Amino acid sequence: MIAPRPPRSARTRFGAGVLLAALALSPRATTQAQELGLYPAATQFTARSALPITSNGDVLVHFRRNLLVGAGNPGVAVQGLRVTLQDQDLSTEDPFGLVVLASDGAGMPDTGPGNELLRISDLKLPAGTGLGAAIVSTTFSTPLALPDDDYFVGIGLAPAPLWPVDGASIHGCNYAGTANVDDPTVPGLVFTHDATLRRLVGGQRRLHAIHLLTDGVVLLAGADVDPAARRGAPNPNFGVRGAYPDRSAGDGLAVRVTDATQPDASVVVLGQLGGATLPYRIPGLDGRLFLNPTLVFPDLVTLGTTDAQGSFETIALAWPLRLPAPFGLISLQAIVDPLGVARVSNLAAVRD
Repeated sequence: MIAPRPPRSARTRFGAGVLLAALALSPRATTQAQELGLYPAATQFTARSALPITSNGDVLVHFRRNLLVGAGNPGVAVQGLRVTLQDQDLSTEDPFGLVVLASDGAGMPDTGPGNELLRISDLKLPAGTGLGAAIVSTTFSTPLALPDDDYFVGIGLAPAPLWPVDGASIHGCNYAGTANVDDPTVPGLVFTHDATLRRLVGGQRRLHAIHLLTDGVVLLAGADVDPAARRGAPNPNFGVRGAYPDRSAGDGLAVRVTDATQPDASVVVLGQLGGATLPYRIPGLDGRLFLNPTLVFPDLVTLGTTDAQGSFETIALAWPLRLPAPFGLISLQAIVDPLGVARVSNLAAVRD
């Protein structure tokens, strides 16, 4: 059952009493779908972000090209989205939506009319009583093509004048909380577009539970954090701390590769100094490479084998890691079963 919890503030906090239920919004199966995103699976609150209770609009997470590119490689397409939502009163069935926006070219979401890559409206959580939350997974009948550039993924929310007594919201965590990010130079990745007041609030230092779903190979870069400084976050940390490791604290480098179609398969992870290049193909590889082969760094090459679920995770460079000099970006890309089907992952980068 979905256990009710009384709200404490406009950012309602909750404990283990809230049951998370799976809700499928499409008849198509997601048996091979893997999540791609930076949410650390350590929720602190549920919120409408910077959206006023009298406004409708979108809460968006910035997927930056220099951190995650090539989702759904080789087709650069995704099969669906997964978000974790909450309704303060399930009996009123507050609507929500799903949205993907392109970048305006200056690192901001393009909120102009007709510029949406995706919008699905008038979705609702299952009817019930009291407060409830759900993991919402939707699969598209046709995969969504994404640009080799920045884009923004999020939810659409309606006005909620009775919030926090009633209304929909999305689970989240603060950078300084379970995201475990203190560095003030790490950019905020959450944007709120207020469609009613026609304004955009950007650079919020938090994360929300929003993921892409893809049947491609997923690679995430993580940070191996000092055991005394983890704050309840999972370790290795494959969230924002993984993309922006704290070198002053000696954060190490971890990698996670997931390919549900390839259990017990060989994996090679290649790493280079610098960001993504223009994509190109090599005969025999199922996918596109975003790495410059002349910049591949031997110490960043990692070998392994996926487990029975098609997952491989390892700490490539352990804490405490002391690098002799900053390198800017370190970019990683994986090939699963390199002597067979040779499926290529997305590129994931960490800021050194």
